Amino acid sequence: MPSVVSPQRSLAVRPVSLIAVTLFVLNMLPAGARSDEPQTRPTTQPASAPASQPASGPSHPEADAKARELIDAAMKKYRAAKTYQDKLDARVEVVATDKDGQDAGQDERYSASLLFGRAAHIALATDNFAIHCDGKRIWLYSGRLGQYTEGEAPEHLDLDELTEELMVDDPPHPVLLVLTEPDDEFSELFPMVREFTAVERAEQDGQPGTRVTGLLDAAETPLEIEGEVIPFHLWFDEKTGLLRQLRIDFTGALRKALAEADEERDPEDKDAELPGGARKVERAVVTLDLHDVKYDADIPAEHYAFKPDKDAEKVKEFDWDKLMEMPDPEELVGRAAPVLAGTALDEKPISLEALRGRVVLLDFWATWCIPCVKAMPEMQKLAEKYAEKPVTVIGVNQDARGMDAKVKKFLAEKKVTFRQFLDIGGKLGRQYKVGAIPCTFLIDGKGVVQAVRVGAVPKLLDELSEQVDKLLKGETLFDPEKISQPGKEKPAETAPRKE
Repeated sequence: MPSVVSPQRSLAVRPVSLIAVTLFVLNMLPAGARSDEPQTRPTTQPASAPASQPASGPSHPEADAKARELIDAAMKKYRAAKTYQDKLDARVEVVATDKDGQDAGQDERYSASLLFGRAAHIALATDNFAIHCDGKRIWLYSGRLGQYTEGEAPEHLDLDELTEELMVDDPPHPVLLVLTEPDDEFSELFPMVREFTAVERAEQDGQPGTRVTGLLDAAETPLEIEGEVIPFHLWFDEKTGLLRQLRIDFTGALRKALAEADEERDPEDKDAELPGGARKVERAVVTLDLHDVKYDADIPAEHYAFKPDKDAEKVKEFDWDKLMEMPDPEELVGRAAPVLAGTALDEKPISLEALRGRVVLLDFWATWCIPCVKAMPEMQKLAEKYAEKPVTVIGVNQDARGMDAKVKKFLAEKKVTFRQFLDIGGKLGRQYKVGAIPCTFLIDGKGVVQAVRVGAVPKLLDELSEQVDKLLKGETLFDPEKISQPGKEKPAETAPRKE
């Protein structure tokens, strides 16, 4: 997508992540389930005839029947479980290049952990939200807001209703969908499955099992491509008969979607970027792995209860208007800097507390942010200029989970040597009220935020150097009488930070 440009500052507009296009692979919700209008599930149909399947029937009837028999057996076992637990790791891998032949791929990760028990017992924790219910109380937690609610436990856990209240597009756990909808058949839960084409024995990680191959109807997914099918496969563990992997190859569908988007563009705007900046797609695959699977294991009752972090705020209802407001990082000027502590990209400990006595510059940035990329050489020069003085430059990367390799490659190519902290999930960004990047914070030796700069500006190195020199002399960069007054000059350009 094009960047927003003003005469004074340059910042990038956040790109449309390809993971947003492919979440259907992980959630497998009925078509239209995300509409604002109330939805009803399709009328019940025989397991051998899913709603999206052509009237002529499957092209591989024997394989289709065998696959559905295997799946029905797994669903029956799930629904007979007293307890079930697992950990889910999902990966969206897109190998693609942009119009200039540069890397425009994605390698994003998503994770969740699940504990499930009868009588409305659940503990579902994901990167972005959590749902906990101990049979008496239910807690909903929004990572984007840092808020949680608590109420009386429902008799039935309705995933659609709960995720709607949390306002999340995260993929619900596919096994949990089976567990919480015990009366729905496979064709009702997953109507986008057109047919199954093959069933074969296959080992995975040295374990025996069965691979089921099938086709999804692309028209019944958010891609909404008529006449296109998307191949996928499921792998079931032979010992337990339970699902352990879902893998979907949407290379062809994504190529077609990008081609259609290309055709619909304004002919006079041929340089406009397509979603994610991708033009040529070599491979696009989503893989979902379920591991640490435990069936009917004892789960202590207290494990279903929600234990909020000290920073989480308990509310009667979520304040979604908060997300509509652009946060103002300048509100932190004159205050103690929020805690930064953890493991840096170099896998060594990093913390602001350990840097007391030094001037610290935090640079919030991302590889997809064009102005951030342009400003990066200036940050490197600053780090080199003050290498022999008590000054530390730290990059706070805002790329998505799983982008470690891409970030490391970028830093190596740009010869960036100052330390980096991966802000997975954007928690630190929220604490620093970062709503746009690049965004830099200058923190003095006492841990107080002295100055904030949003956006890339001409002569950035000169401006930051002047401020750093003043801090090294013990000077203050802000006027205590003015920092809380409204009407302060705001940056001309900002770029939304990824949530």
